[in-house]
Amino acid sequence: EVGTIPGHEFSGRVVALGDQAGEIHQVDVGDLVVSEQIVPCQSCEYCKTGNYQVCDPHHVYGFHKVTNGAMAEYMIYPKNALVHKVPSEVDPFHAAFVEPLACSLHCVELGNIQWNDVVVVSGCGPLGLGMV
Repeated sequence: EVGTIPGHEFSGRVVALGDQAGEIHQVDVGDLVVSEQIVPCQSCEYCKTGNYQVCDPHHVYGFHKVTNGAMAEYMIYPKNALVHKVPSEVDPFHAAFVEPLACSLHCVELGNIQWNDVVVVSGCGPLGLGMV
């Protein structure tokens, strides 16, 4: 959407929490966190069966105004966001690669790729490298 702040691979420190946000996301002020780039609806059939990666009415950070991206000083995680606390000893720059690596591993698992299979990886960005 026009006017959306880009950026969907990120990490950051929690600087403030809204009502019940700490309980919903299981985080505290000062925690290093990442969020899955897809913000699912949590109510469609895909979400209800644990396949939120194919949720149709989802939002993606940096692509929709309701989920502006990380190229900003601060971000707001929606209630439906899938937020994950990162151990404090992990460098925030390294933590930003948690989401693309998780996507890569998920793709390999869904494809049931085995050691002797021949596959083509088109592109060697963070996702392609994670699959290799």
